[in-house]
Amino acid sequence: MKIRVLGASGGLGDSSATTAILIDQTTLLDAGTGLAHLSIDEASAIQHVFLSHAHLDHVAGLPLLVDSLYERLVSNNRALTVHALPAVIDVLQRHLFNQQLWPDFGTLPSAEQPVLRFAPLTLGQRIPLNADGTLTITPIAVKHRVPACGFQVVSPGTSFVFSGDTTYEPSVVDSLDACGAIDILMLECAFPDRHLALARQSGHMTPALVAQLLASLAQRPGQLWITHLKPIYRQDVIAELGAVLQEDQWQCL
Repeated sequence: MKIRVLGASGGLGDSSATTAILIDQTTLLDAGTGLAHLSIDEASAIQHVFLSHAHLDHVAGLPLLVDSLYERLVSNNRALTVHALPAVIDVLQRHLFNQQLWPDFGTLPSAEQPVLRFAPLTLGQRIPLNADGTLTITPIAVKHRVPACGFQVVSPGTSFVFSGDTTYEPSVVDSLDACGAIDILMLECAFPDRHLALARQSGHMTPALVAQLLASLAQRPGQLWITHLKPIYRQDVIAELGAVLQEDQWQCL
């Protein structure tokens, strides 16, 4: 499995880009502004987009991606498939691809052969990403302010888990434990501990919550990738994480 992090920030500033993760050239986890780092040929290879939730920092690149690929998709008679929870699809159709904010590419060039298709996800549903089924993705339960999920991507010898946006709750620990041994956990941490109340209110993590979650897991992940840091708090969050994650193999993206 090849993982290319195109963007992992919780906001803009200092050349930061928001969440977009490319798996083996053809599968995208979230579609934030990190998509701007792809060439048109690289973007054309994407076949599936899996969205954790509908917030703008995770979907802002999607309408522009479909628009940029339109002619190639039509010429090749294929569609970009967007996988998301039903509630997320409903938000995108009503508020984004609604002919007002952006064209409805689910009906272009025709409703019978659109260049954009939505595929509803069910938590725990394992979806093959290649022909022989050796690469799979499974949506997992997390806790955010809006309907959201994380993803476990598994290939032979590697289990990669992306939390999406979440705060700490025992149910999130249960969800991660159900993934079994995790080689790489990509976990968000948006705010420093002084904004714990805000993090709880908005459905995000702080270093203290990260430490609490890790201590509650049945087994620690092999590697911990911390993402979604708000640029204005980045140095504070890194310093606080350093104080609580001394025995873990971790890095901030």
